[in-house]
Amino acid sequence: MGVLKFGCQYLFNSKFRFQEELLAVKEAMRYLKKNKIPFDFDRNAKFISSYVYLWPVSKEYAEKELKKVWDDL
Repeated sequence: MGVLKFGCQYLFNSKFRFQEELLAVKEAMRYLKKNKIPFDFDRNAKFISSYVYLWPVSKEYAEKELKKVWDDL
């Protein structure tokens, strides 16, 4: 995927933006789980659903998806 296409997708497609951020958080979760460090679902769900990421999803949905990723690791 080209840089321009990625940028447009990221800016205009909230589902794409959320999935990309979820991939990044997944790697952090993998490290935390491996080292038996707890993951703050509430704080991370608030952040990933905030203005920083252009409000891609609701906090509740983000938290649900984060928990799914954690359980799948």
